[in-house]
Amino acid sequence: MFMVGGYHKQENEARLKDRDVTVDMSDINVYSLTDATWRKVKATGDIPNKGSGMCMASNRHFIYAFGGLTLNQANMREFSNTLHELNTESLIWRQLKPSGVKEAGMPDRPSIRDKAAMVYYDNAVWVFAGWGTRIDRTQHNSTVSLAVSPVLCVDTTA
Repeated sequence: MFMVGGYHKQENEARLKDRDVTVDMSDINVYSLTDATWRKVKATGDIPNKGSGMCMASNRHFIYAFGGLTLNQANMREFSNTLHELNTESLIWRQLKPSGVKEAGMPDRPSIRDKAAMVYYDNAVWVFAGWGTRIDRTQHNSTVSLAVSPVLCVDTTA
């Protein structure tokens, strides 16, 4: 079993206030069902941004991670629509570039998703529901949350 990403509370040294700590996607915990032990491994490659709320699915020795609420290079939170694949044998991440996805006026890329569900079936990942953002023109271009279209399919063989 692989545990990848997410965040946890960490108490600061002064013990005054907890803070959220986002886990680096290269730091992976692996649980052995055979001997009931945990071990830490380090992944390389096109490592996804730190984040939480990603949906994941697996097929054989691949784990697919999509979307979520991530931290960008400036350490700012943003909704994501990236799709990554982790080879669990080589521990190498690879960013997939899905094409041909026609959805929500965003040709050739899926819409932003946070806290969605995903399954792997028939050489594709299927993403269900989730939350995203849009610009609310009535509120001076502020961002609002909304539920996005229910199903998105991305071919993983491309």
